[in-house]
Amino acid sequence: MTPLWMLEKGVRVGTMPHTDDWWRGQRYGTVAGVGHKWVTVKMWSGPTRKYLIEGKGTANPGVSALRTLGSTP
Repeated sequence: MTPLWMLEKGVRVGTMPHTDDWWRGQRYGTVAGVGHKWVTVKMWSGPTRKYLIEGKGTANPGVSALRTLGSTP
């Protein structure tokens, strides 16, 4: 699960293998915006997708469908 503090406009992300987008070949993208409920990602293959932010009431909300690319702290 990608923590919300790591998601901001311009961050490169990848979809997780359990998502339909990953199986359709839409595996990488760039965060275009972060809202209260959704993360908007411009996929490198062309389309723009929205992913639900899960666990807003918990201490570690995140998006289970995305992972950040590169090293994580």
